[in-house]
Amino acid sequence: MKKLPVKLSYNIFSRLLSLLFFITIGVQTNAQTTTIPDSNFEQALIDLGIDSDGVVNGEVLTSDIENVTTLDVSGNQIGDLTGIEDFSSLETLDVSYNFIGSLDLTGNAVLKHLTIEQNYELSNLNLSNNLQLEYLFCQFSSLTELDLSSNGLLKELILGEGHEINSNHQLEFLDLSNNTALEKVWITEIPTLNYINLNNGNNEILTDVYIYCIIEEFDCSDHWCLIVDDAEAANTSQEPYSDWIADVGQFTNTLEECSLSLSNNEVSTLSIYPNPAKTTVTIEGVNATLVEVFSLSGKKVLETYNTNTLNVSNLPTEMYLLKIHGNNSIITQKLLVF
Repeated sequence: MKKLPVKLSYNIFSRLLSLLFFITIGVQTNAQTTTIPDSNFEQALIDLGIDSDGVVNGEVLTSDIENVTTLDVSGNQIGDLTGIEDFSSLETLDVSYNFIGSLDLTGNAVLKHLTIEQNYELSNLNLSNNLQLEYLFCQFSSLTELDLSSNGLLKELILGEGHEINSNHQLEFLDLSNNTALEKVWITEIPTLNYINLNNGNNEILTDVYIYCIIEEFDCSDHWCLIVDDAEAANTSQEPYSDWIADVGQFTNTLEECSLSLSNNEVSTLSIYPNPAKTTVTIEGVNATLVEVFSLSGKKVLETYNTNTLNVSNLPTEMYLLKIHGNNSIITQKLLVF
C-alpha cells in the first residue's frame, strides 16, 4: 500500500481535530443548561413534561424551558424559584400555595399574567422589568412594599382577601399613579394600608373598584386615604366614582392632602422644625411613639421609635411625608430635606 506523504497526513489529522473541536463546541452550545436548585421546582417541571431528562439533578436544558409560555407550579412546596429567569417566553405564571420568600421576575420580560395565592413567606417581589404585565393577583404574603411603577400596561390588580386578615400583606403605601391602563382594582382586608394613590390621570376607565377592610367591628378602611384624579367628584359620587365601592376615610387629589385621624387640637399644637431641614428635625406637641418617613412615591426610608428627634442627614434632597404616631392619633406632615 502506498503511504501518504507525512505533510499530507499531518494536514488531514489537523483538519479532523478542528472538525472534532467544532462539533464538540456545537454540542455543548446546544446542551446549555439552567440551574434549578430547588428539587420541588424541578420535580414540578418533570411532572409537567418540561424537564425532558426526567431526573432531579439540579438543572434543566435551557432549550426545554425557553419557549414555555404558560407555567403553573402551584401547590408544590417550592421555596426557591431560581431558574425562572430563563423562561424567556413566559406570559402566564402561577406560583400559588408555595413557600417562596423572594421572587425576581426581571428575566421574564413578556410576562402578562401573574397569580400568587397564599405565599405567606413572600417578602420581596421584583416586577421592574415586566413592562407587559396586565394582570396581578397577589393574596396573602409578607410584602411591606410593592413597586408597580414600571407596569404601565397593568389592567387588573387584586390584593388581599376576605379571610385570614392577619396574613394579608403588610403594605402601608400603594402607589398606582403610573398605572394609567388600570380598569379593575380590588384591595381588601389589608389593615396596615394607609395610602392608595390612584391619581393616574385616567380614572374614567377605572370602573371596577372594590376597596374595603373590616376587622370584626372595627372598620380599618376608615383611616385609608384614597388619592384620585378628581377628589371633589369622588366625594360627591359623580362618575366614574359613583360605581366605585370604596369604603375609605378620605378622597384627596394629592398625597400631601392626606391626614389620618387628625384633629384640630393636634394641628394647632404640632410643631416640626426646622422645615426645610438638613440634619435634625424636632417634633413638638405630640408624644411620638413612632415616626416614619416616606418618599412621595410611598417608599419608607426611615423610622424611629419613642423619640421626638429625627436624624435626616442621610436622606437625599427631596420632599418627604412624616407619619407621626401619637398615643391616640396618626398625623402626616410634609418635610423638605435639603
